[in-house]
This record gives sequence, C-alpha cells and structure tokens, in this order.
Amino acid sequence: MGKRNNIQSIRLQHGLSEALKCFTDDYDQLSEVAGWLIHISTLLDPDENPSRTGDEVENELVEYLDQLLEQNKDNPTLFIFASKIRKTTRNYASGLFHTYDLPALPRTNNDRESEFRGLNQRLLRTTGQKGATKRMIQCSGAWELIPRPGNLEETISAFSSVDMEVFREE
Repeated sequence: MGKRNNIQSIRLQHGLSEALKCFTDDYDQLSEVAGWLIHISTLLDPDENPSRTGDEVENELVEYLDQLLEQNKDNPTLFIFASKIRKTTRNYASGLFHTYDLPALPRTNNDRESEFRGLNQRLLRTTGQKGATKRMIQCSGAWELIPRPGNLEETISAFSSVDMEVFREE
C-alpha cells in the first residue's frame, strides 16, 4: 500500500511540475511588475527619501516610468503593464504630489474615506436600504460630519430632540 501511494505521489509531483512550466513566463513577468510597484512605493515614501518637493517626486516617478517603457518596448506584456501604470499615474498626478510640499499634510485621505465607508455601512445596517436613504441624507445636509451617538439610547435621544419642521426646512 505504501509503495502504491509513493508512485502516485511521484506521478502527481511530475504532473504538477509539467503544468507549472506553462506559467513560468507569466510568473516571471508578474514578479518583475511587482518589483516595479515596490520600487514606486519606495520612491513615493517620504520616510525612505530625503525631503523633496512635489515637483521633484513627480519628476523622479515620471523618469522611472519612462525608463520602464523604454526598457520594455520589445516585450508586449511588460510594455502594457508599464503603460497602464504610467497612464494611471497621469490620471492621479493632480492630487498625488502636492502633499510633499506641505510636510504636515497627510499624503492620503484614507481616514476620511473610512468615515464615509462607515457612514454607508451604518446606513445599510440601520435602514436596510442602500440608495434612497443615502440620497435623502446627502440632500439633507452633511450628516456624516456630525459626531454620531455612541449607543441606541443616545441615538434615540438625539433624533427625538430634532424638530421635524426645522429638519425639513434644512
């Protein structure tokens, strides 16, 4: 019984090795692209580099992306990846580099985006609706900026104190 299992294991190993050979080129290319992204991340990281202006960071990144395009012009797959990264960078450039000019300004607005995601989750959890309630709240004012009550009793108390006529006018 053990010898039979061993032969099956060897066959399985051989079959998997042959199957993986089909993906070696794709894996190698994707690994190279992953390396590019790591390099870009390091290039953009203010803690990994000396203090630079937004223009300097943008120029370094554009130079690197241009270099990738030039190096990979004979490899269609890698050229497509490099082109896509370059295009995406151009699309976001207007909001990407100005943060380097103001040291105290955070580079992303992830915390703010988390607040909006939290609002959407609370709306869905409390109303069971995605669209109509969200549109009503967006039309009614900037509710997401108001600190939310900590529990159900505080929520009931907060909503009970709002005059419906004032709410409608608002």
